[in-house]
Order: sequence, then C-alpha cells, then structure tokens
Amino acid sequence: MVWVTKTVEELCQTVTSGGTPNRSHPEFYSPPEIPWIKTGELTDGLVTRYEESISQQGLANSSAKLLPSGTILMAMYGATVGKLGILSSPATCNQASCALIADPEVCHGKWLFYALLNDREHIVSRANGAAQQNLSGTTIKSFSYAVPSVSEQRAIAEVLGALDDKIAANSKLAETSSTTSQALFQQLIAASSELTTLGELLNLEYGKALPAAKRAHGHVAVYGSGGVVGAHNEALKDGPGIVVGRKGSAGMVYWSPGPFFPIDTTYYVDPKLGSETLPFCYHVLKSLRLAEMNSDSAVPGLNRAEALATKVQKVDYPAISNFCAAAAPLFELAAEYEQENRTLAATRDALLPQLMSGKLRVKDIENTMGEMV
Repeated sequence: MVWVTKTVEELCQTVTSGGTPNRSHPEFYSPPEIPWIKTGELTDGLVTRYEESISQQGLANSSAKLLPSGTILMAMYGATVGKLGILSSPATCNQASCALIADPEVCHGKWLFYALLNDREHIVSRANGAAQQNLSGTTIKSFSYAVPSVSEQRAIAEVLGALDDKIAANSKLAETSSTTSQALFQQLIAASSELTTLGELLNLEYGKALPAAKRAHGHVAVYGSGGVVGAHNEALKDGPGIVVGRKGSAGMVYWSPGPFFPIDTTYYVDPKLGSETLPFCYHVLKSLRLAEMNSDSAVPGLNRAEALATKVQKVDYPAISNFCAAAAPLFELAAEYEQENRTLAATRDALLPQLMSGKLRVKDIENTMGEMV
C-alpha cells in the first residue's frame, strides 16, 4: 500500500474561520436559529453541546459561515489551542476556530480528524505569540501527513470511531444514571423544611502528602484537588468515598468508586451516619457552592470550619437510608461505564499512532475490535 504525503490544504475543499455577530444587535442572536460554536466547546470529539446560537440575520451580517455536519474545528488561540471538534449538525463558529471541510475525493473527514488528533503535540508546538499561543490558518494549511487511499482512511476512521462511539454511548448512560440519582435527591430534600449544618452530616478529614514520584504506578487512584492525578500501590481509604478539593481547585467534589488516596490538597469525607449514607453526602456537597468559600490567600483554599457550618436541608435517617438504597446501584452503574471508558480510551490512544503511521493495519485488529465494541 502506497502512502502519499499531502498537506491539509490539499486534503480539504475549504479551510476557513468563523466570526462573531455584533453583540450590540440583539436581533443577530434572537431568534436562536443556528448553533454558534466556541473553542471552549471543542472536546476532541463530536460537538453536541453549545451555549449560544445566532439568527439568520446574525449569519448574514457577520463573517460567520454556515458549516456542514462533519466539519472539523480546531482552536487557534490561547489555552485551548489545538483542541478539536467535529460538527454533528450544521453550525457556525467564532473566529477563534479554524474550520476544515475535507475533500471527499482525496480525504475521509474523520480520518483527517484523527490525523490532527494524533499530531496534537506538534500542532501545539507550532503555536506562537507573546501574549498567548496562536495558530494561523496558513500554518494549519501547511501541516502535512502521510495519506493512504480513501478506502483505507475510511477503515481506520471506522475502527477509531467505533471506540469513540462506544465511549460516547457509555458516557450518556453514566449521565442518565447520575441524572436519575440527582432527581431522587431533589425529591428528598424538597420534602424537608428544617435546616441543619453540614457538620452534623459529615466531617472533612485532611488528605495525606504523597510525593509526585510515588504517583506514577499502581492500582489505586490518587486524587488531588483537580481530580485523579496518578496511581499508587496503597490506598489511604477504602472505597467508595468522596474527595473534596482543599487547595487549588478548592470546592470540587469527586466520587471514588474504589480504594483511593486523597493527597494533602484535598479533604476526604467521613460520614457521621455511616458509610451507607455516602451517596446522600455526595449530592449534598455537590449542591453547595463550596468553591465560593475559598479563603483569602495566595493559594485559594476551602475553609473547613466555614464549610462544615454551612446550612443544609435536614433529612431524617430512614429517608436518607431509603434514598441511598435506591441511589447506590446508580452510582455503581455510572462507575462501571466510566471504568469501561477508561479502558476503551487507553485502547484508542494506543491504536491511534500505530494506525495513523501504517505500522498497524485494520485487518490485523478486526477480530479484537469486534469483541470490544
């Protein structure tokens, strides 16, 4: 099989950017008729969520362009530079995104998406600028890749896409479980008219220092204030459990389905009514604006005393117990989907450079893929 080097410009019908309708004209945004995508909404997958839309007038009176589904968007500026998305339906975007429409005669659109994803490190290294990292349309057009036949591109995209589709389906199922649990919680507290303090329900215990060198390997998730930051061989706490950011991303709340190690930038939750009430504690913590309780210091931190003094709805133990009996299976189901997604993502990330370089052929992994998805 012959692979030929081509630039992004040669692989695309169109390489363009978007625009922002004038905010002083409300009629450019209402009625909200056309999705308007910003770079913060690019998550290296299908773009299915967006905050804003523009009107037909906004489209006609700005440099925004109506882009077809399947268009690849790449963030060109700032912290999100190099982030990617694929339009799941016709939409517009702002000027911070480069829009790439593949030429079907020479390029399968989703293959190009994976080629760019595989080249992320190089793409980010090409960004430049004193105030912030920037990519120009000219630079993006010049990126070049070894390209197989369109049929081989399609086969590669289908393999990687099947993994991403399974991840997306699992994420929706996990979200449904979480939404159902949240709805049950809202029903529970709506029936309560009394208040108590968070400290009557739980205590916040300090995590333990763990050097970064000891977070590289192991079977136990290590949690920092921003979430999982590594793995270790020993757990500080058995799971399930709850971790709350103490410094840095203070106030963030995380559910750990298995044994975990919360480091010294976090608190972990000690439920006063028993470990079986952890699902209730989790929802209570998520409902509070803990991030707004940061102490005034160079490094923002969550004040434990202030957090524990926060008023919350008082619910009697039998009602909490009944809620947790219904919610616990939902938590377990969401955790199973998330664990499967980690395995799928690791498989995709391992296959990506091998398939995009031609070192691995689709026919070599078809049986294994069939078992996974």
